[in-house]
Amino acid sequence: MIPFCFITLLIFGNLSFDDGLISDIENQLMIKGFEDIRVLTDSKGIIIEYENRIYRYPIRAIKEIMEIISSRMRDETSVTLIPHNRGLPLYSITFSIVEYKRLLDTKPELNRGINSLWKAFKALTKKPSANCDEFQKTDTSFDTGREDNSGSFFHRKFNILLIPQFKAVYGAAVEPVKSQFNLVPEINASFWKGMLLTSQLVIPIQNELEPEDDNLRSGLLTLNQVNSWFFNVFTSVTAGYFTQRRYGLDLEIRKYMYNGRWSIGINSGYTGYAAYIDGIWYYSDVGLFTWLMDIEYWISRIDMKLRYAYGKFLYGDKGWRLDISRRSDEYQLGFFVYKTVGEENVGFTFGLPVPPAKNLHFGSLTLGLAKEFNQEYRYRSYREDGVQYNTGHCVDKFLNGLTPERIIKQLKEMEN
Repeated sequence: MIPFCFITLLIFGNLSFDDGLISDIENQLMIKGFEDIRVLTDSKGIIIEYENRIYRYPIRAIKEIMEIISSRMRDETSVTLIPHNRGLPLYSITFSIVEYKRLLDTKPELNRGINSLWKAFKALTKKPSANCDEFQKTDTSFDTGREDNSGSFFHRKFNILLIPQFKAVYGAAVEPVKSQFNLVPEINASFWKGMLLTSQLVIPIQNELEPEDDNLRSGLLTLNQVNSWFFNVFTSVTAGYFTQRRYGLDLEIRKYMYNGRWSIGINSGYTGYAAYIDGIWYYSDVGLFTWLMDIEYWISRIDMKLRYAYGKFLYGDKGWRLDISRRSDEYQLGFFVYKTVGEENVGFTFGLPVPPAKNLHFGSLTLGLAKEFNQEYRYRSYREDGVQYNTGHCVDKFLNGLTPERIIKQLKEMEN
């Protein structure tokens, strides 16, 4: 008779994985379109590093990976996922398969069937019935616990996107609403880790704003480098041509605390005027210095982010801005108020997913549409106070709008 302790060891002892199983998982991930895949195992479970450029929403990518793993491994298996962006690890997510299944079964009632901004609006004020703190054994962290052993500094990837762009000015006495709609093809190229080269061409479709915007013109022309450092500090440096007809250099430094619930940041720019009109570049010397300091706090129980910023805006006006925003699944809605040198304004922002949910994938090249259609409405939109240029790059965008603490919440809220 086989001793009882030996049977117990077989059932509850360390997990082991054969090479055939690991190869099968790697092949399935490659078939799904994931890149830079590394599958490793230890006595407790499996570790998967990957880069996702195929799924528009990174939470969908996590669910696709877990479906592959959960159908091939026992429920007690520990799974650690380490997503990358531009070759750099972002954070780690660790849970057992059984914990993951339980997490998906505990979905807040208010987020079932979210398919409109109205439900996202109701989610701003209604308290979810589930709290991510219930899943104490689910570990998320900026610390991936691993060194970069890929052995290559280079990271050659290319993206081609088509971005719908809408602008509007409201509130003028003669013309209450003036608008502009453009299509913007964008080419992105990454040649080494953390680097991204971006080039846009603005194709006017409809225009009631500036007369020079009737012509083909350049959009963003930027070179960006993101790095992650010790103590959850990220830096983003951008040089090139930005929005608001500015060119120059921009720096953002952001420090995350308490697993992403808190963050503080500073953004500074040194820019000049530039415009491409009738085939000719017009520009001034670089000489304008702008800066903003901000603090952000994420309220986990209602999945809401608060942001307070103070600094010097584009036209030299100093002041503050308060933003309140919430993301439900792939929908985002926010409100803001700001005051600069005696001027006040309010408004709201929203973001809608742009279908399809997946990009086309051809080796190192992906083709697709913009991830989101984002819009900001200002009550007094004809004024120039509180204006900021946009480089197209920031630390939050690099992290896909997610921090380790928020991942669990978004997994529960996502539609199947």
